[in-house]
Amino acid sequence: MPLAARPPITTPDNPPPATPYSWGGADFASGPTQRRVWPLALAYWGARWTLGSWCELRGDFRNFSLGKIVDLQVLEQYPDQEGRRLAGLLRHVNAKPK
Repeated sequence: MPLAARPPITTPDNPPPATPYSWGGADFASGPTQRRVWPLALAYWGARWTLGSWCELRGDFRNFSLGKIVDLQVLEQYPDQEGRRLAGLLRHVNAKPK
């Protein structure tokens, strides 16, 4: 993805725009996939960056490896919905058994 096409870096003081993204990408289990997501957070795990998002296909929170995203498209603005915000993603992550 060209540098100019990348979304801006976000912080708590500069949250991401309420804009869903769509892309085609690789999935190890089932091959290429298309996703429409609501971006909520970027995380670096020492070896790779991931995008924490609300995934419309799965109807749940999902993390996506930035290295597998291709054909990124910025779509129309999405509505602010309870349960599909960063706070919901953080609750979801913390609810997982360790």
